[in-house]
Amino acid sequence: MAAVVSKSVSSAEHSEAKARPQVPSFVLGERFESYDELEAKLKQYEKATYTQWWKRDCRTVDAAKRRVNRQLSDKIRYYEVVFKCINGGRKFKSKGEGIRSTMTFRQNCPAELSLIASEDGNGLVVKKFLDEHNHPVNKQLFRQLPKQRKLSNSEEEEAKQLLELRCNKKLLQDKLSSVSGKAVLLKDLSNLKTKKNNEKTRNNLETTVKTLIEKHDISLPTKLKKRGRPKGHELTVIGLPTKKRKCSESKVLPFIKLSTRMKQKVILEWFVDKDVATRALGSPPSLIEEHNVEIKPELIHEGVLDENVDVHLVRPFFTTDAWLCVTNVVQEKQKTHVYYCNCCHQDLENFPSIGCDHCLLWTHLKCCGLKDRPKTRYWFCRKCHTNPTL
Repeated sequence: MAAVVSKSVSSAEHSEAKARPQVPSFVLGERFESYDELEAKLKQYEKATYTQWWKRDCRTVDAAKRRVNRQLSDKIRYYEVVFKCINGGRKFKSKGEGIRSTMTFRQNCPAELSLIASEDGNGLVVKKFLDEHNHPVNKQLFRQLPKQRKLSNSEEEEAKQLLELRCNKKLLQDKLSSVSGKAVLLKDLSNLKTKKNNEKTRNNLETTVKTLIEKHDISLPTKLKKRGRPKGHELTVIGLPTKKRKCSESKVLPFIKLSTRMKQKVILEWFVDKDVATRALGSPPSLIEEHNVEIKPELIHEGVLDENVDVHLVRPFFTTDAWLCVTNVVQEKQKTHVYYCNCCHQDLENFPSIGCDHCLLWTHLKCCGLKDRPKTRYWFCRKCHTNPTL
């Protein structure tokens, strides 16, 4: 009995293999005179074996001519090309976090067809062919692939018209399946309907302009190049002149953006009187003597401790003994200085504070009316906003 069953099974397999179209497989060294010839055979091979292939990698003839020193025919289109089964090929790295579920055909299928230009450059030669798949291959699965389900242009237009008339999708599915012989899903019909609706609502500027000119006799202004100030930029929507902001005479600048000469003037006035600083910066300059330098650390401006201040900018304006006094008083201030609020004159140690980028003095956030530090690059206190001193 078992022998009879095995005989019937083998006969069924033989009849199925006989029914399948016999298409010659690709052979190593096989030559194709053009890419169109290769493409035609690949399509026949796909239908016969119920597999679908995609172009995984390629190098065009134009790109190869820059490196290969020989004649290449334009008919072959590619110097080398690699086809892979849609269930294999390149593994793309996802840039997402994997939260959204996605689907793919990739199963690391090893099937591959590789070709390269012949030595004379007039044909494509099979370099590698591997026809082993790690997934089921049959007619039912092949018909369900998106590329095989795709309708022709005429069938697609007919389906769109019937969907616009709100016909029954199930009946339309049966009709298209019988006419085209393809597997048509209800999801495909829904996608066609969405595509049709998008075509209606899509903004077509050229059609709109043509309608305005022909039907409504509306002339549009000529297109001008965007150069200079556009006409009417100083007018409001109703045609009145815009109100211009009055620029303040003295714009507040952070200390770090002051000129070198201005920085030298400010730093000098922290150690000596204004008159002495003016004479030192005058022409001809006069060196500052030791007796002109302030030696009490508590009377020196807090700005000397700021990271953006370079005290050595004023070194050329002091004598050797005077500069020694300056360095000593700065070192003493660094050791003993306590920061106080510029507004309430209380200690800053246990309370959040912020420093002014203009005068380099620190203030409690509460005294400034702030809850958190502003995210702006520079911040200025109220005194510097109203009356900048630098």
